[in-house]
Amino acid sequence: MRVFLFANISLIIKYSMAVKTQVDVSWNDVETYIENGAKWIEEHYDHDLDFIIAISRGGLIPGTMMSHRLRIPLLVVDVKSYDDKSQTQQLESVINQEFRLNKIKDKNVLLVDDICDTGNTIKLLRDRYFTTVNDIFTFVLHLKEGASQLPLAGCQSEVKPSCWIMYPWELS
Repeated sequence: MRVFLFANISLIIKYSMAVKTQVDVSWNDVETYIENGAKWIEEHYDHDLDFIIAISRGGLIPGTMMSHRLRIPLLVVDVKSYDDKSQTQQLESVINQEFRLNKIKDKNVLLVDDICDTGNTIKLLRDRYFTTVNDIFTFVLHLKEGASQLPLAGCQSEVKPSCWIMYPWELS
C-alpha cells in the first residue's frame, strides 16, 4: 500500500480539541491539489492509465479535473458509505447502471474521491468490484487521520477526524 502526502502551504488548518473545525477549501486550492497530484502521477506511476473513475458525488469534480489534466477518459461510479437520512456509517454500495465493470477488466485505473473519511468506500470498491483490474491507483484531496483503509496513493492534505471540509462546489 502506497500513500503519499503532498505539502500544500496555502491550506492552513486550525485544530480544536473541543469543537469541530471547518476547513474552507478554495477553487485555487483544488486546482493546486489536482496539478500537484497529476505531476506526481506522471513522474512516479509506471503504467499508462486507461481510465479515471470518479466516486460520486464528492469525487465528480476532482475526477473530472484530473481527467482533463491527464487527458484520460472518465468513468463514474456511485457508492454510498453512509445512510443519507440517519447519517450513520452503514456501508451500502450502489453501482450505477451506466458503469460497466467489464470496461475496466485488465485496465489500469485511477480512482478519485474528494475525501477518505474511513477508507471503507475505497476498500469496498477495490475488494468487491474492481478485482479484475490490472492495477488500481487512488487519489483523494483529503485524508482523515486514522482512516482504517488508506488510499493506495496520493492525497493532498491529512486532516483531523473532527474536521469538516467545505469544498467550493458544496452548498453552505
